[in-house]
Amino acid sequence: MKRKTSPGFKIILTLLIFLQFEANAFAGITFIAGQGIVLTGSEGVVLTGSEGIVLTGSEGIVLTGSEGIVLTGADALVMAGAEAFTYTGAEELVNTAAETVGLQGVDLELAALLDHLPDSSAINVFVVFHHMPTEADLDSLRAVGVAGGTRFYNLPMVMINATKDQVASISTLPSVRSLYSNKTFEFFTHDTRVITGQTKVIADRALTTGNGGLPILGRGVTVAVLDSGIDATHSDLAYGTQVIQNVRVTDLQGTAPAFLYPLTTEGLPDTDLTLGHGTFVAGVLAGTGAFSTGYYGGLAPGAHLLGVGVGDATLFYVLSGMDYILSHRVDQNIRVVNCSFGISGLFDVNDPVNIATKIMHDAGI
Repeated sequence: MKRKTSPGFKIILTLLIFLQFEANAFAGITFIAGQGIVLTGSEGVVLTGSEGIVLTGSEGIVLTGSEGIVLTGADALVMAGAEAFTYTGAEELVNTAAETVGLQGVDLELAALLDHLPDSSAINVFVVFHHMPTEADLDSLRAVGVAGGTRFYNLPMVMINATKDQVASISTLPSVRSLYSNKTFEFFTHDTRVITGQTKVIADRALTTGNGGLPILGRGVTVAVLDSGIDATHSDLAYGTQVIQNVRVTDLQGTAPAFLYPLTTEGLPDTDLTLGHGTFVAGVLAGTGAFSTGYYGGLAPGAHLLGVGVGDATLFYVLSGMDYILSHRVDQNIRVVNCSFGISGLFDVNDPVNIATKIMHDAGI
């Protein structure tokens, strides 16, 4: 009989191994939930809020909280105490804390970047607030020397370019929820015709029964494709019929002279100028299949598509695209958004993309 290892144990073991190798990469950043970041010289890294980790030089690793770590079965890992994290299965780590004031999360990658950042240099940082930022919040950023950046119509965050000392000062503001660095997403491309079961979905008995006996075609619904863009010159994705709007999102990536909203260029026939991934995804979603006599038709060929091209798929551009979708969800009848990208790592409720995703969900998308 083979002995099976608890998924919860595997995850925490992986985390500990990762941290053992990464411990020496940091130098002198302390984060305590609700109190911000302190640059502490050679004292190591202390992240005792949402991450619950202490790396203090030769002292090794401590997972904090009044109860430490509890493995309560094959699928349950509880990191209890004031930070109250509960692992509820193979893919989910939930923060059950209810703090609404002060810094609650710091990106470990940001800590690593700040570690190696010269005092005179600046990097792009996402500042996530507990609420939609007010002019007073922006004035607080200006007060530490940040003249401008990217703000959003619907997302409680701004993207700025800041030095290490400016980031530390911003982290102490009571209205700041979390701080995150930029990330590059990976496109998850698979043999989708088999995996998605495209030919089965349209005629699936359970689905068609709930649709009055008619095939599932997606008529009357707009699907936003947040991706590398859509080539709407393709006969399966013709602009004006399948693709009702095609947008390219740009902004100044935190270097604006003031706090400006993202820029968008609408009405473009082709926004997928480099990768082709977004065009592929759009075809899987709602391609007519005309070019292949129906063989490579989409899952919902009756749906309309709205292409939102987000450049090089970095976190900053993706969030600008999500902000555009929220602004146009009513006038374009956006009911679904497809995001065929991802990053690796544990779930964090304070991650900007998770916050934006929940806002879209709560808005009915």
